[in-house]
Order: sequence, then structure tokens, then C-alpha cells
Amino acid sequence: DRTYFARAVELIGRAKKAIAVSLYSFDVDLARPRHPGTMLFHALRLAHERKVPLLVLLNRNYEFLNAGESSIFTLNDEVYAAFKEAGIGEVYFTDPGRRVHDKLVVIDGEWVIDGSHNWTSSALRLNHESATLVRSPVYALLKEARIKELKRASTQGEFLGKRLSLENAFLKDERYLDQF
Repeated sequence: DRTYFARAVELIGRAKKAIAVSLYSFDVDLARPRHPGTMLFHALRLAHERKVPLLVLLNRNYEFLNAGESSIFTLNDEVYAAFKEAGIGEVYFTDPGRRVHDKLVVIDGEWVIDGSHNWTSSALRLNHESATLVRSPVYALLKEARIKELKRASTQGEFLGKRLSLENAFLKDERYLDQF
């Protein structure tokens, strides 16, 4: 519940060998440095700068949502763009044909954090969530292998380096669909 965030940041901050992450939803707001997703992003960025190998897999399948459920469609896109802007290349979307609902972190082949926490402000600050921290090289090996074996999207698309915010209603307006 409330201890997850601090412990995750601490373990990522101490990582020396490797970090593997597989997440359903990861939310950053780079304009808000105290935003919990932003703080986790910066912890991963600092680990990368320390030359800790980093692998991040992000869900890409949201087809079950109704049109109008807006922000969840773009959260992982935004964090993906932030990683690319920071020069971190080992970040991938999972194959959009199958939803990845993981909230899984493996650190240094020793620590596993597994539970219900998405890396979103609501999960890390408001919701009641459950997670387990396990210190076991054997378990970490199994979970890291699972992350590495997840099928990745065949292409990442082109990231242009600039983002333009558009209202969700505009994106769904049929008058403009054939122009996208």
C-alpha cells in the first residue's frame, strides 16, 4: 500500500546489476517533479546513467476500453516518449495483440516487486493496493525471464521529438479521421 513507492524508489536507486520492469500503466508528468510516476521515471533514468542495464516493457493493448475513456490510452505513449528523449533505448511496447497486465519489477537479479500497483498517481497515492517484495535470486531469475520472453510490438513507430496535446474529442471526430 503506502510503503510500495518509497521502497521501489530506494531499490531502483541502489541497483547495480540490472533492472527489468513490465507494466500495464505508467504515468509521468515531467512538469511535476513530485508526481510519483515522474519520480520513478527519474529513478530509472538515474540508474541508466549509472550504467545499470534497464529493460522496460509497457502494455500496448487497450481495445477493451470504451471510446471516451481518454487518458489511459496515452499514458504509456507519454512515458515511452520521455524515455526516448532521455536516450534510454531498452524500452518497448508489448505486442498489442495481447494485453500485459503486469506490475512487475526485478532488481539486480535478487529483488522482485510484484503486485497490483500501476505506476500511476492514483495507484501510488490514492488506491488501496497490494504488493509483495521478495528477496530471492531464484524467484528473480524466473520473473526476469518472464519479462524478457514477453512478445514485443514489431515496430515502435516514429518518435518525432515534439508532442502536441489534442483534446480527445477532436481525435475521435469523424470529420478528421481520414486525415490522420
